[in-house]
Amino acid sequence: MSDPGNYTVGWICAITTEYVAAQAFLDERHERPARLAPSDSNNYALGKLSGHNVVIAVLPHGEYGTTSAAVVARDMLHSFPNIRLGLMVGIGGGAPSQKHDIRLGDIVVSCPRNGKGGVFQYDFGKTIQAQAFQQTGFLNQPPLVLRTAVAGLEAMYEVDGHQIDDHIKAVIQKKPKLQKKYSRPHPSSDRLYKSDIVHPRDTEEGCSQVCDNDALALKLRRERDEDEDDPKIHYGLIASANQLMKDALIRDKLAEENDVLCFEMEAAGLMNHFPCLVIRGICDYSDSHKNKDWQGFAAMAAAAYAKDLLNQIPVNKIEAEIRIEDVLRSKIVQMLLDKGADVNAQGGGYGNALQAASFSGHKEIVQMLLDKGADVNAQGGYYGNALQAASLSGHKEIVQMLLDKGADVNAQGGYYGNTLQAASSKGHKEIVQMLLDKGADVNTQGGGYGNTLQAASSSGHKEIVQMLLNTERINVDARDEYGRSALLSAVNKGHTEVVQMLINTEKVNVDLRDEDGRSVLSWAAECGHTEVVQILVDTEKVDVDSRDKRGRSVLSWAAQYGHEAVLKALLELQADRVTRSKNEWNPQTCFSDNRRAGDVYLQTLGSLAASTNNVAHGVDANSKDVYGATPILWAAREGQQDAVRLLLLQAHVDPDSRDNKGRTALSWAASKGHEDIVSLLITDEKVNINSQDRAGYTPLMWALRKSHIYVVKLLLQDGSRFSDTCKAELAFQAFRLALAGEWDQLIADIGYIDDDDLLGLQRLFCNSCNQ
Repeated sequence: MSDPGNYTVGWICAITTEYVAAQAFLDERHERPARLAPSDSNNYALGKLSGHNVVIAVLPHGEYGTTSAAVVARDMLHSFPNIRLGLMVGIGGGAPSQKHDIRLGDIVVSCPRNGKGGVFQYDFGKTIQAQAFQQTGFLNQPPLVLRTAVAGLEAMYEVDGHQIDDHIKAVIQKKPKLQKKYSRPHPSSDRLYKSDIVHPRDTEEGCSQVCDNDALALKLRRERDEDEDDPKIHYGLIASANQLMKDALIRDKLAEENDVLCFEMEAAGLMNHFPCLVIRGICDYSDSHKNKDWQGFAAMAAAAYAKDLLNQIPVNKIEAEIRIEDVLRSKIVQMLLDKGADVNAQGGGYGNALQAASFSGHKEIVQMLLDKGADVNAQGGYYGNALQAASLSGHKEIVQMLLDKGADVNAQGGYYGNTLQAASSKGHKEIVQMLLDKGADVNTQGGGYGNTLQAASSSGHKEIVQMLLNTERINVDARDEYGRSALLSAVNKGHTEVVQMLINTEKVNVDLRDEDGRSVLSWAAECGHTEVVQILVDTEKVDVDSRDKRGRSVLSWAAQYGHEAVLKALLELQADRVTRSKNEWNPQTCFSDNRRAGDVYLQTLGSLAASTNNVAHGVDANSKDVYGATPILWAAREGQQDAVRLLLLQAHVDPDSRDNKGRTALSWAASKGHEDIVSLLITDEKVNINSQDRAGYTPLMWALRKSHIYVVKLLLQDGSRFSDTCKAELAFQAFRLALAGEWDQLIADIGYIDDDDLLGLQRLFCNSCNQ
């Protein structure tokens, strides 16, 4: 599915014919997005045109006018918020005159003329008795980037001519189904009637059948020369209104008074709410005469011109434009300020208007607010102040604007505590440097990460970490309120390079403990970061068998979360240390020096002591926490099959150890329904399959109690027996299942109950039913 955020050009059509023409010129088609704004009911076509991602929309079938166009544009901006340029492309009625030789198939492009912005709304104004109708209001001109592109394209056409006709033929050749409706009609169908000749009423027949076609009814026009463009491009005013212009006399009057070239019904609804360029292919002459023959070609001509126009605009030029949504937002803010809105009013999630605009990257609004006297250091909101909000979002231009206005670079508050921490957490290195250059304190405590170095380390932004380490007086080993440091944060997220960078400073405590007594190595083991574990162990400064305040070991955390690679590394570390300890005591080496037996005896004792000491500093695979749980018990309980298998391979691991409740690894695996782990454990001869915990429950009992029938079958198959307690539990389950009609299936599923046990169960079942 397409990402709505990738589309920068919005293209609006009024009718289906225009919509078809627009899609026909797409260089590639894209899938529609999976989601649109909730209130958006538009139909869209998406694709790439002249290198730009374009979204095309059409007005609902049967709807026309300025209001419908404005609604479509509004909803388009809600669903595609990154649109930066707008186009209104389609057909219109020409206004030929002595000054402008406009013919069917020609193209009219809206351009500012006579103090008007390019689109002229001729039905909006006021009527005063004994005075002419007065138009009021002003419609915006097209954006500068589009006007510049129009000028460039006009020059290119003047030098080389255009290939619009050839482009249309090429498209139709690829899509033969469009041939009949969208090809250029025969020139004889282009008839311009004199203004006083009116098409007969009460008929749907075309002009060729019911209108005079002699010289007295038609305006005679010369044929265009070979050196003239055909279709011809006209630049000037387009007249727009909520009514269809079908009166040649009014057409001529408006054309003479306002130099209008074309009439249509949608553009006036867009110009002040969807800044765009209007491109119209001429399909009739805005008179009473009926002629739909040219609609398809006129729509194609307008779309072909639009494609050439977009080809004039580099992709990065459009990306640099302000989003249309932001342009409109700026106008609203300006209007509110002009009406006396308090620029420093407090409230809302962002605290104040300046923080909201800074976070969202609306630099025009930021400048507007600053010019109106907004307090650059106003506190409050999610991010404490405007500078922190802009730094977090990466809007470096706004950051500079705020700094130039005297923003306090070390102001406290907000989620991130300070501006430098916010920028560092998001990896905005240019902003970090700007803040450092302004004297930001690298050691300030507070915020979600505790300090700036911790924020950068946790997020893995190694370049920023290095920038911070290069500053003077930075406290590399600073702790937050929970006892965490930058190293612990980097370890927790598995940022290997950052971990190494911090260790290389030789200013960090590699074996620090947080407020829960957990070591850095413990966190690396729990998170399964094998490389980080190895880096920490290689420092030879960590206690590989450290215990936290709950007595849990490094191995225990790795086992619980099933990190086999970490477990293997830790267990191999233990084996290596034991081997090295043994190698340190070699009787042959002792006797080779021909020393006295007493000396040999003393040396032997010393070597044994050293060996014992080294093993103690290795990994104790049977260590128990405050709950009495060992690593294998944690692994079995959490369903970590690979971890259980690895631990069972260790000769020194006790697979039948009990926790404080007397429960074993098998007991936990049975109660949790971990069938594969139960299978592993019952094959180990050290495991007592009938062991009872302090409540008298066996693994079989737990499996029955939790209704893990397959585990029950495994245990019975391996020799587990029904104790009276087990039979009572099974009887209870039988009673419950009998009510659901599943008793016979239970017995069939278990399949390992002998006759004596079955008779006892039936009695218990009957007793349960009679109670």
